[in-house]
Amino acid sequence: MIEIRQGSLGLIDQMSELFNQYRIFYGQKNELEKAKYFLLERLKFQDSLICLAFRQDTAVGFMQLYPCFSSVQLQPIYILNDLFVHQNYRNNGVGSALINEAKSICTCDNIAGLQLETSKLNRANELYKKSGFNLIEDTNFYSWTAP
Repeated sequence: MIEIRQGSLGLIDQMSELFNQYRIFYGQKNELEKAKYFLLERLKFQDSLICLAFRQDTAVGFMQLYPCFSSVQLQPIYILNDLFVHQNYRNNGVGSALINEAKSICTCDNIAGLQLETSKLNRANELYKKSGFNLIEDTNFYSWTAP
């Protein structure tokens, strides 16, 4: 059974370990202390919502939702910025459980929906499609990085 818990200071070590692994998965350096600091700041300023997935008291996955607004829909939305399942627990419903939790949060809090971005090569694309996400093929996503 998968249990979803909201991130908190009491879970910071488990959150930080998974978040660090997530960043490594995306080609970043192993920086556990920086990852922990980043999450502590999110908790301190309450500018994201973090959830952890547990199997028998072992943290096996996490997601991080950032609040945003849709000017077109005139409602708040969440950006599902981070979703990660430990490699030993993939394809066992953990990702689906986290996404379902995010959907439930949106429904309960009157949030218009979820948006996410991921690599075209990410195997989780199938999960997103199965979870009811629509691929928007006629838009361009741009990014600018400060010098």
